[in-house]
Amino acid sequence: MRHPLCFIILGLLSMLPLTGIDLVAQEETRTPSAKEVLENVRYSQSAESQVFDGEIRPRKIGLKSTPMRMELFESGVRFLFFEGNSRRNKVDQVLELKLVKGRYLLTEPSMKGNGTIPLERYSQRVRGSDIVYEDIAMRFLYWPDPRHLKVEKAKGGMAWKIRCVNPDGNGPYSLVDVWVSQESGALVRMNGFDSKRRLIKSFEIESVQRHKGGWMLRMMNIRTYPTSAGGHVGSTYLKIELPD
Repeated sequence: MRHPLCFIILGLLSMLPLTGIDLVAQEETRTPSAKEVLENVRYSQSAESQVFDGEIRPRKIGLKSTPMRMELFESGVRFLFFEGNSRRNKVDQVLELKLVKGRYLLTEPSMKGNGTIPLERYSQRVRGSDIVYEDIAMRFLYWPDPRHLKVEKAKGGMAWKIRCVNPDGNGPYSLVDVWVSQESGALVRMNGFDSKRRLIKSFEIESVQRHKGGWMLRMMNIRTYPTSAGGHVGSTYLKIELPD
């Protein structure tokens, strides 16, 4: 049984229904493996098409926001960006995260050819924001041999903390720690570390909002951490607006 409650999951930034009933039922008899917990997250899908406006907004005063539109469909989500970063202009970039044969595939349909995004772009920033292509592609959900670290409180409830280790070194993260809510089955927090095991990125849900009888993300805080002395922590908000 799957509930039509929606969040944008951390690192993938796509909208997925919460699937806590399956996990809670397992928890009554045994603790699900780290692999089972992540599979429960990534195989979730939306039952209806929806469109939401949003923005990536730097916390620092004076920096411009990046408007975006999200089109949620049965097997994935599209992220639409606008020419000149103005919602009044035409769409000039589309990123599509789609479930294909049990795995999420990130493409850029507006590109020539099949739209495949090469691995060397996964460390690049999307539209100059603090979000990189790796965060949307969610490859860490498929890295082999994830393991439980502990159970701890995260955003108001107990969550499994799971460590995912990069098997090939491609992309910006050598390992990713994720917190999955025991109640909802949703990702509520993520920390990404570089090859020297330094924390370089974190995602955490700040607030949620009621939508169609369920809950979905309203605001997420994205922090980027410096890797050199004297650097400053960057803070960016991802905000989602409900349709009128």
